[in-house]
Amino acid sequence: MVGVEVPGGAWFISHAGADRAWAEWAAWQLVDAGFQVELDYWDWGAGDNFVLKMNAALDRGRFLALFSPAYFEPDRFTTPEWTAIVAMREKITPVRVAEVVAQLGPDHGDTLWTAHCLARAHDDTFDHEGARALDEDTLRRRRRLLGEDHPDTLGTATNLAIRLAALGQVEEARDLGEETLARQRRVLGEDDPDTLGTASNLAIQLVALGQREEARDLAEDTLARRRRVLGEDHPGTLRTARLLELLEATWDEPDIE
Repeated sequence: MVGVEVPGGAWFISHAGADRAWAEWAAWQLVDAGFQVELDYWDWGAGDNFVLKMNAALDRGRFLALFSPAYFEPDRFTTPEWTAIVAMREKITPVRVAEVVAQLGPDHGDTLWTAHCLARAHDDTFDHEGARALDEDTLRRRRRLLGEDHPDTLGTATNLAIRLAALGQVEEARDLGEETLARQRRVLGEDDPDTLGTASNLAIQLVALGQREEARDLAEDTLARRRRVLGEDHPGTLRTARLLELLEATWDEPDIE
């Protein structure tokens, strides 16, 4: 690997073969910025098991995906990459190097997944309005194409509630979160990790609206389930535990920022 090792691990760059020049350009930008980079052309030998090498790279660091029409062509090496990364989607940082919508169409599943990931990237860079706009459009399309109860639709609804809260539209976020949580409990089950994530986010929104008793009850239930399902040390479990600690510590205060 090229570059200096930093906290968070190396950046693994995922790309289509046609976008090799973009991949090497992105790699050198990261190296020049002081990051360590893993790129298949630089680090992997002929005959290496591609999927095993890719999974090992994901375990070590973060994932930079260079989106283009070629990236989403069937039977590309990026197809097994994409299957593996879905389970680790919190590590994704997408970069669009060519127009995807024009080739695949705005309703194509890969287009919608790209929009889903780009919204996360906007949010990570504090462009909450850009993230909200993308999530709202993706949610409309997924509701129409997949239905209200499809897990992908519900995942987008959860993300949109987070964007609304970040923009100060907390009541709208709460309403959407409550509707989404009810659907996830019915479709996915009360102990599903996605259901528990929505519940934890909803508890935060309830706190912001001064609904402390409802927030505490929901957070206590979510914490118990996350401890049982995910374990004591899982980041989600720790976040919910921290929320309860803050809620209890400020219980007698008139408002919680």
